[in-house]
This record gives sequence, C-alpha cells and structure tokens, in this order.
Amino acid sequence: TEIVQELGRRAGIPMKIQVTPWTRAYQAAMDSADTCVYSTVRLPEREALFKWVGPISVNKWTLFAKSDFSKRLDTLDDARSYRIGGVSMDAKAMYLKSLGFTNFDLVGDDNLNLTKLMAGRIDLWISSLYKSKDLAAQIGVKNIKPVLVVREVEYHLACNLKTSDATITALNQTLQTLRKEGFVKAVSDRYADRL
Repeated sequence: TEIVQELGRRAGIPMKIQVTPWTRAYQAAMDSADTCVYSTVRLPEREALFKWVGPISVNKWTLFAKSDFSKRLDTLDDARSYRIGGVSMDAKAMYLKSLGFTNFDLVGDDNLNLTKLMAGRIDLWISSLYKSKDLAAQIGVKNIKPVLVVREVEYHLACNLKTSDATITALNQTLQTLRKEGFVKAVSDRYADRL
C-alpha cells in the first residue's frame, strides 16, 4: 500500500484505496473503469483481463499450520493429503488447482481461513508470507508457523481495461523511478525485517 500510495502521488494520479474482500475487489477491477486491484499475480490466464502496472512487490506463497503441526513437508507433494484453506479466485489456490490439488476449502475472506485453521477445520492455510503475520496479529492468532514455501511471486497492480493507456504508462514510468531511487526496496526491506 505504501508503494501504491507513493506511486499515485508521484504520478499525479488521485487514488482512493479501499480494503475489500479479495473476490469483490477482483471483480470490481474487472467491471469498473479506472479501478485497480492489488496485490495481483500476473498469471497467463489473467493477462488479457487487465492492464498491468508492476511489479510492485515480491512475496512468497507459503503453507501455514498450527504451531503443534508435527509433520514435515519437504515438497509440495507432501501437502496433497491435507485439507488446505485458501481464497476463491486467488492466484495461490488457482496455482495449487493447476497442479492437481483438490482438497480445498475456499472462502471469500482470508480471515476465515485462520479461524478454520485454529478450529481444526483445515490442516494448512496457503497465504503470502508477509501478509499472514499481519492478518494473524489483527485477529489475535499467535500459534501458527510456516511449514513450506510454495513459490516466490511478483505482485502487480491490475487495472480495468478501460483505464487509459496514459495512466498505465505514467504509473509504470513512475514505478521505475521509485525503483531506481531505492524507494521500493526500502519499503520492501522494512516489511521483510518484521518477520
């Protein structure tokens, strides 16, 4: 969010940022002119659905379990027999589905996955390494642990196709400036240090 806010400010493009459940935010970016959603992974099946700005950040998709989870996961295949919580229309769940995973419990709001994990209704939760700690802290969950990094990904700002090319160009050029100045790295490093 800090990167996106600075991006808009420096590019001179007014932005109104709203925190919305992922499924609703994603759909709004597909349906509404001058609307974007972040942080969005740029997947081949999404390429033609949006105009893209980025990458704005890098993160690690990670499987989490309760702290007392005693099994060792060395590879993603080791997770196939477990119930995995994820978010509908989210790239992480889509990725696992593309690899043949079927034992899912998908919701519209990621907060529900932590509640289900704590209640034993799912065994594992797929989330982003950086986001998960903040999400857990917001709802008072402390006894989770990362058990397997699934993959490292780049996140983008995915904008409605009716967003002007001039806006997309300005945002991408400004992002390159922020990157050259070290702003993007400084923000990313500050959050990585909190883990």
